[in-house]
Amino acid sequence: MELLTYRRFVDREQAEAFVKILAEHRIGFEMEEYPQNLNSVYTGTNPFDARFHVKLKGDDFERADAALLQEANQTLTQINTDHYLYQFTDLELYEILSKPDEWNELDYKLAIKILIERGKEADEQTIEKLKAARIERLARPEEGGNTWILIGYISALMGGALGIFIGWHLSTFKKTLPDGRRIRGYTPSARQHGTIILIIGIVMLVVTVLLVLSRIES
Repeated sequence: MELLTYRRFVDREQAEAFVKILAEHRIGFEMEEYPQNLNSVYTGTNPFDARFHVKLKGDDFERADAALLQEANQTLTQINTDHYLYQFTDLELYEILSKPDEWNELDYKLAIKILIERGKEADEQTIEKLKAARIERLARPEEGGNTWILIGYISALMGGALGIFIGWHLSTFKKTLPDGRRIRGYTPSARQHGTIILIIGIVMLVVTVLLVLSRIES
């Protein structure tokens, strides 16, 4: 089964402490280190700022969530009111509950504790609704961006590698949701554009290479 990225870390020590918990709960994992300063040409983001990617089987995401929350519960009683989360507004605390994959488990559990202390709703049903609403938003496929599609066509027609990359990215890209599911990243229309761009790019690249070879031979 394909291993999917579960968490990302900038610091090796944090990553190793994290996988130690997984190992203690007998959850299989793989930690990969990526080089620094590599940018995503297409998206303009820098996913490799977090160099250490911890990968799990999609079916193990829930087990890992439970194990990490168990560890957080053991240290929750040691947290004092001078913790920085006590300065968060209710809205900011609810945002933590809707995005547990972007926060550590201790912050997640503490956010629940603080909201309850403030008399706010933070029961399991409320939290599940917040998570479900976010996953629904994340699951919506992206349009791909008219500008990038146009650049893809132009570059492909010129035999450029950028056009081939954009076409490949649009037609094949998948994203991993917090619940471990893998889904298509772009709309059917954007994927269709991607396939066309990819084909044009490959054809034009082959034509360009053949023309160059014919000129060399002549």
